[in-house]
Amino acid sequence: MLDQPTPHADCPFCPSDTAKPGLDDFDTVLASFADCRLTPTLGMFVEGYLLLIANAHITSFGHLPEQALSNVEAQINDITAAFAPYFGSYLTFEHGSASTEASGRSACIEHAHIHLIPVADVAGDHLRRELAWRVIPSFVSLATFGKLNYFYLALGGEHLILPDSKLPSQWIRREVASVLGVDNWDWAAYAGRRELCQTLSRIRVEKEC
Repeated sequence: MLDQPTPHADCPFCPSDTAKPGLDDFDTVLASFADCRLTPTLGMFVEGYLLLIANAHITSFGHLPEQALSNVEAQINDITAAFAPYFGSYLTFEHGSASTEASGRSACIEHAHIHLIPVADVAGDHLRRELAWRVIPSFVSLATFGKLNYFYLALGGEHLILPDSKLPSQWIRREVASVLGVDNWDWAAYAGRRELCQTLSRIRVEKEC
């Protein structure tokens, strides 16, 4: 388990005593682990779209030690296997940042979080073709990329990375939305409350829609 740095008061993913009006449902913790927690995502444009958020204020999962990454990888596999019968096959991705000062940031929130989105069968081939991905052995290999900005994608048992990425924020969300034929990819403009309610209802979390 990683030592917990002091939470950042202006970070939406760090623990805070200040309530976020209207966003509490998106903070519903579906599962807790030593180094991360599972929640729905603000801006879900498909049901079952989840986030795995690091408990520590780090800018990418590449900053975790290898043992912690191994644990997180096992948790991702368990989570996606458990939720796939409800929502479909998952792909996972991370916009990892070297630091909050790094140029060409790939993440719009500088706190490590992994997207788990059940569109592998629909959008997976498109994402694989669009970029010159580098194949890495496993999620644990991210430990060697902690000093870089990167895009990481796990799809169909394959682990792909694009180091030193200069792609724009929310690039994968944009591409997935395009494949799905929707234009609500921007989480700042579309919260996804209907999808959130349906997601929580389907996994039997009490929620009145």
